[in-house]
Order: sequence, then structure tokens, then C-alpha cells
Amino acid sequence: MPYDAPFYQTCCGDEDDDTALSRPHYARQAEAARATTIPRFSSEEELERNLKPHLPELEQALRQTRPLGDSVFPLVAELLAQHGKGEWSLRPRTFAVLKILGCPELLDDFVKEGRYDSALPYTDGNLPSAVKGSTLRNKFLKLQALVACQESDIAALEEGGKHLHLLRPGDEYFRDRRSLGGGRQGIVESVVSLRSARPFVRKCFSRGLSVLLDSTVLREFEAELNSLKRLCHDHIVKLVGSYTDSDTVGIVMTPVADCDLEEFLRNAATDPISPAQRH
Repeated sequence: MPYDAPFYQTCCGDEDDDTALSRPHYARQAEAARATTIPRFSSEEELERNLKPHLPELEQALRQTRPLGDSVFPLVAELLAQHGKGEWSLRPRTFAVLKILGCPELLDDFVKEGRYDSALPYTDGNLPSAVKGSTLRNKFLKLQALVACQESDIAALEEGGKHLHLLRPGDEYFRDRRSLGGGRQGIVESVVSLRSARPFVRKCFSRGLSVLLDSTVLREFEAELNSLKRLCHDHIVKLVGSYTDSDTVGIVMTPVADCDLEEFLRNAATDPISPAQRH
């Protein structure tokens, strides 16, 4: 049975909708543990030989304009898992960039910071400091376009419950943005899809301002996304999908409520339900 690469499934996988929405956006510890139990390859040379057909050399990669095929990354994840690199296998896109740059060992620093592939794309402001020197950092920022998810059609989010890495700002996919509220990091809006004209609730978290803020935002994003995937009730909004762009991470939900909880409780206090209505 092939190794399941969690980021690939939530970004571009082919599993059914129920599976996609029930699995957490980021890898669970159990999946990481399973990855480490897969038999190892006998040598580094064998791993190199198996990776070589899938990842271009640096000079070719810097000239390449088309992203790598999405099918590459579950294969890379499986090879890493089979080599005993369980944590690395959960970050195949980030690994691919570092491998092309010749410094895959830096992925351990991404692991320590809790960075998964959903943190892509980075800016110079939030790229981990382990990537040192302006030359190396600039090459990383350029090469990350090579590992971008090609399934950028918002239909994959609306209909498939996927997490998309959008090359363009998320705002370009929605119109009629009306504020519904906000908090420390995120804002909640009523939006309409430009693709389907369907109304949604969208919560956006700003990112990219600093390494510390970006890490905090991504943790809050992960926690809220996982909560929405676990909860199911008539009076709780349902997760539709999520996305990342260079400036924000967004959660798209449905339905759009007629009012907020405060207004609902205020109306309920002034217009109580009669005993007959309760039955």
C-alpha cells in the first residue's frame, strides 16, 4: 500500500471528500510514527538514485518556468519514508527545494519550527533563518515556484474540500466582501465566489510579517482547521476548503449566517419562543 503523504492529499489528492475533510490538514503523530517504521533503504546512494529522476539539477531548475508535476511529491514522500526520514516525508515540497539547492539537511530546522508545506510560499521576512545568506535565500524564494501546487482552480476548494496553494492573492477569487467580525489575527467576511456565485464565509489570517508572527498564525490556522474538521452540527458552520497565498491563509466555510450570536441572543430575549412553538 503506498505511503499517504498528508499534505499532498489535502492539497491535490484524489481521495473522496469525506476522507479529505476528516483528516487533519497537517500530519498527525500517528502518521509520522508509521512513516518511521517503513523499512529503510540500505544506503544514501540508493536514495539519491531514486530521487534523481524526479528532481532537476540546480542550474536547470533555476531556468525552468513550469512547476514540477503534482505527482512527483507523493513519490518523493514515499522515498523519504522508506529511507526512515518520517518527518521529512511530511514535507516533500519543501524538501524538494532544499534538495535542489544541495542543503536538504536544513529541513530539520523547518521541522523544529513546525513548518509544513502549507507554509509555502515564503517571503524573505518569514523564511526560516536556517537558510543563510542572501544568495541562498534568493534561490530558495525563486525555486519555491517550482513546487507550487498546479491545481489552482478554486473548484478544487469549493467542490473537493482541498487545501490550495494559490499563486495569486485569494481576494482575486472572491467578490462582494462584507466584514462579519474579526479578532487578534483574523478577519471574518461574507464573500461570493467568482467561479460559482455561491456565498461563503471566509476567515483570513495575515501572514508573512515576521517569522514569529507567521509561525503563530499557522498554528492558529491549523488548530481552527482541525476543529472544523472534527465538528458537525446544524448550528456550526461547515468547512468547505482552505488556501494559502503569499500574504494570507484562508478558511472557507458555509453557510453565511443571518446574524451573529450576540444579535441572535438579543432577538431571542426580546421575542421568546412560545410554548406552542416549542412543540
